[in-house]
Amino acid sequence: GEVLGANWCGKLATVFIFIMIVTHLVWPSIPQVMTYIIVSITSLTMLLSGILYIVESFLHGRNINK
Repeated sequence: GEVLGANWCGKLATVFIFIMIVTHLVWPSIPQVMTYIIVSITSLTMLLSGILYIVESFLHGRNINK
């Protein structure tokens, strides 16, 4: 099959993952509320990315079958 490239949402999710990791490495005593906020934002962008990839893959598959 054809490989679909990364879209903007996947790249945004990757940026938030790196921000989360670097923030926790640089600031080990980060307040728990900051951890919740960063992890929540990262999780939401990952979820949105996954949904958009599924939709894009489904639409792409429908176009190939026509």
